Amino acid sequence: MHEDIERWDRKYARRTGESLFEPDTVLMQQPLANAGLALDVGCGRGANTHYLASLGYDAMGLDCSFEALRQSKSIGDNSTAHFAVVDLDGYAMPVARFDLVVVVKYLNRSLISSIRAAIRPGGLLFYRTFNRRHLQRHARFNADYVLTPGELLRCFDGFEIINQRDSDEDSLSYLFARRPLATGA
Repeated sequence: MHEDIERWDRKYARRTGESLFEPDTVLMQQPLANAGLALDVGCGRGANTHYLASLGYDAMGLDCSFEALRQSKSIGDNSTAHFAVVDLDGYAMPVARFDLVVVVKYLNRSLISSIRAAIRPGGLLFYRTFNRRHLQRHARFNADYVLTPGELLRCFDGFEIINQRDSDEDSLSYLFARRPLATGA
């Protein structure tokens, strides 16, 4: 994992531009609550974390890249946006703690059960990441990190779907869903 962290630090150090600090446009279109505890998994520079904090969430962003989180400080000074550098492969997410969990452009299938469990009953999930269409434009992208058709729906089976898109028209699929109040999901 150490090589992966160094690779991401180098990548974030090279990339510049204001658009890299913009929250996800599809996330901003979702009917989110205006309060609660939110977790942004694989947050990168923290644009979505800061956005959630601006809505009134006590928002925590997690990423493996110290460089990305260092850059997140330039977005703004929001006392309800918090960040931690963690190795997500070894991070133990709290169970049934978050009112909202956000994952954007990050896919680690071994974390799916932890992400499901981290959402409190009645809490929300927004998950948006690359699907197989992305490989048509970016052939060198690792195919292990793209969704197969219907994968998000299968991973979060039992959740109440609020909004979703999983088609060949876009290279990103997303799921916006609620964990049922019943403890089974």
